Amino acid sequence: MKGVFNLRPAIPRYRVTWNPDIVLQFLESWHPPPNITLKQLTQKTALLLVLLSGRRGNSIINLLKDNVSFHDNEVHISIGELTKTSSVGRHEPEIILASFQNKTLCIVEYLQAYFKATENFRGSSPHLLLSFVDPHKGITTSTLSRWVREVMSQSGIDINRFRPHSTRSAAASHAAHRNVSLATILASVGWRSQSTFARHYNKPLLKNQGEFSKAMEPSTRGKDFPFILR
Repeated sequence: MKGVFNLRPAIPRYRVTWNPDIVLQFLESWHPPPNITLKQLTQKTALLLVLLSGRRGNSIINLLKDNVSFHDNEVHISIGELTKTSSVGRHEPEIILASFQNKTLCIVEYLQAYFKATENFRGSSPHLLLSFVDPHKGITTSTLSRWVREVMSQSGIDINRFRPHSTRSAAASHAAHRNVSLATILASVGWRSQSTFARHYNKPLLKNQGEFSKAMEPSTRGKDFPFILR
């Protein structure tokens, strides 16, 4: 067994991860919704969903518009499709995201704006996220990965070092660094065990990559952080 380990050691891909503040600060410039392109609105909404939920790309592309409900200062998105982590007796928990006082990064505001911008061509498509080019169909995981990679690159993240899937590690590690409880992280992101988080996703953030995003003002940090436990 030791020889096999030496040949193919089970070493995590990333020993550190990038700071989501960098991407969030970049996305702040794409505001307000009426003044940005459909491509920018679509990609910003997608990136906010990815970073604030910490879910897999497969889960994000399978979100359905009819499963979205807006509440006071929150948006709830139930998971209507089987996902990679679904199994007998275990279904992925719904996504619950808090609104931000900083409207430039408020997922509630951007989802509402996105639905309004896409209503003329949405038709009978059930998917939450649609392609911003004709024929505006639901997207694939490769499309979402391309969007994430493009925004990461524009934000200054080293895309030769970090792949689009690293958003999960970045989001969860950021939550841990902001003292969000482990139970809340596991419940929100949909992981089964602490060991999964510790082994694969809880990484030190790269240093010198900017201050905490304006979306998480010190006076309302606990209220603004997106991971919510129910």
